Amino acid sequence: LNQTKIARLKSFLTLNAITLLISIFGWAFYLIYHPQSSGRLAELQFQLLHGFTFFKQNIQLKALGLSQSVLGESGARDATFVLIVTLTVWYFINVIANLSLIYCVLVGYAWYKKTPVLNRMTQITLSSYVIINILITAIFLCQYMFLSKRYLIALSLVFMLWIPFALYSFVEQWKVRKWPVLLTAFFIFISSLGGFFDFGYSKSYISDAGQWLSENVPEKAALYSNDLQVMYYSHHFGNQIFSQFQANADLQGLSNQQWKKYNYFALRVDHRVLNSPTSILREINLTPIKIFQNKRGDQVRIYRRVS
Repeated sequence: LNQTKIARLKSFLTLNAITLLISIFGWAFYLIYHPQSSGRLAELQFQLLHGFTFFKQNIQLKALGLSQSVLGESGARDATFVLIVTLTVWYFINVIANLSLIYCVLVGYAWYKKTPVLNRMTQITLSSYVIINILITAIFLCQYMFLSKRYLIALSLVFMLWIPFALYSFVEQWKVRKWPVLLTAFFIFISSLGGFFDFGYSKSYISDAGQWLSENVPEKAALYSNDLQVMYYSHHFGNQIFSQFQANADLQGLSNQQWKKYNYFALRVDHRVLNSPTSILREINLTPIKIFQNKRGDQVRIYRRVS
């Protein structure tokens, strides 16, 4: 048994030797030179050192806000439970939307039928991939209250490994019953139409606004935005983007003349808010220098405050 474990360890090191060497030299270079611009490595360092504390504090803060603004005194004691349930449901809805409902059904069917029959090591490997992806994305959601679909691509690809086996199980039943194959093919076709036709409202106005900010706002100008994607495409916030977004997400931070600290504002505004502007929009009372919007009327409004 010991010889088997040693042989596996040797095989693992041989297979991953280049990756390990690159990682070691990369970390050595980073630790020795510690360049000022380290890209997103700073986020990894932050998560390793402060990730759990940030996670705990954010859950407590959001639970407090939920108890004060929604549940009231009578439901305050259940605020953390309600928040966790909400985040869990939110997470699973995101996973289902990313994978598509029909593929989720096929994955569930494959699990129910226990197909394919996998040996213990393969089960452990696949389970590890699933658990690692769920942990990373779920923790990110709890920390930042935001989850882009692209963050779930790796998890979706792992789940899709079971789909061919579910389809093969249906095909094997073709002579007995044809409706499972035909029904599945129909729903897969319907689901695929979203790749060819745009049935929703475009969000390209968000990236367009961010790119405009990147090209037209001076680097040293104080920029405020309440949208993470706009902030990202503006290339204005560097490694502080997530912490800055936490401070900017609530527009009430601009009240009491606090908005005068900024030179530029890029405010993402829902089409419903435009019909009944918030007190902050009324308080700022500036004329937008640029407006980006989609067909529904959702906008990113860019303002410039003249000193």
